Amino acid sequence: MTTMALLLFLFAIPILLFLIQKHRRKEVKNPPLPGPPRLPIIGNLHQLDTSALHRYLYQLSRTYGPLMSLQLGFLQVLVVSSAKMAEEVLKTHDRVFAGRPSFYGAQIISRNGLDLTFAQYGDYWREIRKICTLHLFTSKRVQSFCSIREDEVSQMIKKISKLGFEFKLANLSEITLSVTSAIICRITFGRRITGLSVWAGKTCKELDMFLQEAIDEHLDHGNRSEGDQEDFTDVLLQLSE
Repeated sequence: MTTMALLLFLFAIPILLFLIQKHRRKEVKNPPLPGPPRLPIIGNLHQLDTSALHRYLYQLSRTYGPLMSLQLGFLQVLVVSSAKMAEEVLKTHDRVFAGRPSFYGAQIISRNGLDLTFAQYGDYWREIRKICTLHLFTSKRVQSFCSIREDEVSQMIKKISKLGFEFKLANLSEITLSVTSAIICRITFGRRITGLSVWAGKTCKELDMFLQEAIDEHLDHGNRSEGDQEDFTDVLLQLSE
């Protein structure tokens, strides 16, 4: 009896979710956009060809038009596949589409969307974008870090050459990631940081401790020499004052 009840319960869950989903679709005021047929619960997830997603979406656009919808689980996705529609989304109605999806992991890393990447469109986002545009990513400042980029690329070439002379394999993906991380750390914090080539491997607590240490070092002017180049942390601390 218990086994029969369990089986009935397992069969009832998909049916219940399907009815809930069907009811939600009826509540949508605007008619749904064209799109491929979907299954209950998973939607179009089973159809996605992740090995060549761009080709798959292109083929769908030829059937369902330049503006179509896909359902990825309970997430409704709008797919834009033409230059004209892209202009409507990115230029004409850019404010309507400027919002960003809120994911739990991203909210933890960005402190509830306090950075430029995950912040929701609004006054705060416009302010930090203004800071980046006027103080961090200006042509003059980007050019001032040219020596750092050249130095790191030079070291990368020497490392690859050494491996070649020793007849050893060079993992270009790992080496490229390492040099990119080194450039970012030197521009942002003024020094190389070992062990940070893969930031996602760090816990939030470790990242907090690392960032606080970097800020404290910049606030302690006794440890800085006059010849030290101004980095992003210096700029942001000056703006905060």
